[in-house]
Amino acid sequence: MQRLQTTARLTSTRLPSAVRRAKECGRQPLAPTLLVVLVRTMNQETPPLTVALDRVVDAAQEVVSDHVRFARLEAKVTLVRTVEAIGMLILAATPGLLGWSALMAALHLVLAARLAPAWSLACIGILNLVPALWLARHALQHVSAQSTTRGGTS
Repeated sequence: MQRLQTTARLTSTRLPSAVRRAKECGRQPLAPTLLVVLVRTMNQETPPLTVALDRVVDAAQEVVSDHVRFARLEAKVTLVRTVEAIGMLILAATPGLLGWSALMAALHLVLAARLAPAWSLACIGILNLVPALWLARHALQHVSAQSTTRGGTS
């Protein structure tokens, strides 16, 4: 009972003097301050459980909303980058295809002077078909290697 009354006195406005006296005696005033924190925490009114649950639900909804917003932003950025890459590919491929076509037409004129026109076109077709087949084979190997490293063949 005596300790309880002492504790009650310590938790009142005399706390700073009690802490000062403990320091003067060479003791650490840790226990009284921890007790004060505990008593003050117990004396504070805690919100009812329903209020706490409402806060938890609101916080969870806010987290989910933030995640959805972030996913939408990521999708938008990915879409913009993809469209930009496709546009750059089209811009780069158009002059390349025109130049390649002009080069093949000039090669046809050179070969047509020495071979029959049909043989000239056949040679140009083979000249274009061999690298195309090699590139297709290389691309298929690359795709199959990626699918096996991902853990499946989907």
